[in-house]
Amino acid sequence: MMDRRTFMAASPAVIGLVGTAAPTAARAFDSSFGPADTTAWDRALATYRRAEARYEQLCDECAAADQAVAHATPARVDRYFEEYGLGIGMTRAQIAFYLAHYNLRAKVKIDQNATLEEFEAYQNQTLAARKRFRTFEFDAARRAYYPTYVQAQNDLMKVPAPTNAALLMKVEIATTSQDEDHAESMLADARRLLGDA
Repeated sequence: MMDRRTFMAASPAVIGLVGTAAPTAARAFDSSFGPADTTAWDRALATYRRAEARYEQLCDECAAADQAVAHATPARVDRYFEEYGLGIGMTRAQIAFYLAHYNLRAKVKIDQNATLEEFEAYQNQTLAARKRFRTFEFDAARRAYYPTYVQAQNDLMKVPAPTNAALLMKVEIATTSQDEDHAESMLADARRLLGDA
């Protein structure tokens, strides 16, 4: 997953919090209200942390399965993909079509039948390894859970940050998500907690 700290160092949103007047237009929240509700923040943060941990676990499982597949299959043959335009999962007819199309424009022709047989063997090994290590299952689980993770993140960003530590959490999320609503929420809290410049 993306490391929040990688983005924070050069992020305009972070730089804008130090020594620069924050824009006052299009505020996501009214920065004039009093102290935020710590209980609401703690509850939303706990939900987000659980969702984040689960999503990271699913991403780790996908990465481990992909690595296992890479070790169990032949090395990638770049010409299949970059020169011939082939892709894992193609039917025999599709492979033949792309190889014929390549020969139409290539100065040096290839043996279409031999290349087709070579690629099919390569593809079958790859697909068998993916099935063995359940890459499709892991990826499907990650994709299915992603909306839950995003919802927990959005719910947290909607709660006013009660402290500077909570504001930092919002800064980290906003810089990685690159979401406009997240950025506006973060700036509104910064104005309230740090004061308008």
